[in-house]
Parts: sequence; C-alpha cells; structure tokens
Amino acid sequence: MAAARTVVPQRTWGNAPRLVFLVLIGWLLGASAAEPVESPPRQTAFDDNNYRPREIVNRLPPPPVTTATRSTRRPTAKSVTRSAKWSWQSRQTVERGTFQWRERDGRIDYASVCMNEKTGSLRYRECRKGAKPAFARLCKSGRNPAACHAQNNYSPLR
Repeated sequence: MAAARTVVPQRTWGNAPRLVFLVLIGWLLGASAAEPVESPPRQTAFDDNNYRPREIVNRLPPPPVTTATRSTRRPTAKSVTRSAKWSWQSRQTVERGTFQWRERDGRIDYASVCMNEKTGSLRYRECRKGAKPAFARLCKSGRNPAACHAQNNYSPLR
C-alpha cells in the first residue's frame, strides 16, 4: 500500500517580495542621489606658519554679575563680654582667677575664653582648664543660659 502524503499548504506572501524589492530600490536610488558633503582636508603637518587651533565648541557664557546689597545681609549681632571666677588644681597649688569671654547671639565664642590672659602662657592654659567647671557652675545657678551649652561643648584643648 502506498503511504498517504500529507499536503501542507504553503503560505503565500502575496505582495511582500515586490514591496521589499521596491523599498530596496528606493533606498539605493536615494543613497546614490545624495552626495556626501566634502569636509576640508584634515591638517596633518603643523608648524608656526600654518597652525590653526580648533574652535571652542562647548563654551558656556559667564554667569551674570550680581552685587550684594546691604538689605540681604544679616545685621551684625551685638557682642557682649562677660567674666566669671575660675579655679584649677595644679600639681602643687590651686590656681584661681577671673576669666573673660565673648558672647554673640546667646552663644559663647570658645576662642575668646580667657581672652584676658596672654595666649599660650601657663596661666592661659590653667584658665581654660578652669573655665569648663566654671561654665557648669554658671549653668546650674541659672545665671547664664549660654553656659549650659558651653558646659557640654567647650573643650579647653582647642
């Protein structure tokens, strides 16, 4: 007996090959019709007479000039100089004295602590060491609220 053949219908594309052909022809004709733009020949030899630097391409304009006006500035805060007593136990003796500091906006300027002593002297160092417990005393007594901040943040070593 002869084997039965199965016939698979082939897909017909209809106009697809013709469409592909027309697109390909149009592309080829369009590409040949457009002639490439000729750029000037690239300079390969340089000397003092023929060197031309390239133009700057990515150039930003300078920022606009603005002048600061006095109305935008914050008014300067009033600076207050205060003083208090300090004491510090050194190896042999107890050092005592009065120290001064400057306050601005309710904050102590830590660099100005012991500004009445000569910077770098032994007395100045003892004064700065004694200032920390003095700030703690002032905070506990409630006489100076800025001293409470200095009690925690002031360092005599700075």
